[in-house]
Formats: sequence, C-alpha cells, structure tokens
Amino acid sequence: MLAGYLTPADCAAAIADMDDAERLNAADIVERYHEAVKKYQDQLTQKRRAREEQKQAVAARRGTLHAVG
Repeated sequence: MLAGYLTPADCAAAIADMDDAERLNAADIVERYHEAVKKYQDQLTQKRRAREEQKQAVAARRGTLHAVG
C-alpha cells in the first residue's frame, strides 16, 4: 500500500481513517490473502474448463470434416 502525501500529518490522517481490516498488520491478513488467491485460482480453473468445453463442442460439430486443398 503505497501513496504519496504532502505532509506526514496527511499520512497519519489517512492511516487513522483507514479501516482496521484494510491494514497490512491486520490479524487475519494472511488468511484473507490465501482465500483471495484460492478464489482467483478457482476462477481461472472455471475459465479454462469453459474454454476447453467450447473447443470440444466446436470439434464435435465439425465431426470428421477435413480441409481439402
């Protein structure tokens, strides 16, 4: 979490306004990070599956047709 501030007071005010759960020193930050990574990996897996199913559907529609030339 990087941000530019004009004065140290601006920085301190921004930190004071920040929700405790958003801070990097939150007690459960590591667990939430791992959950977010797992969720993202699951989304990627679903997208890969959908692409593979789409490829298989296209191949099934084409059947045994071959290019001639």
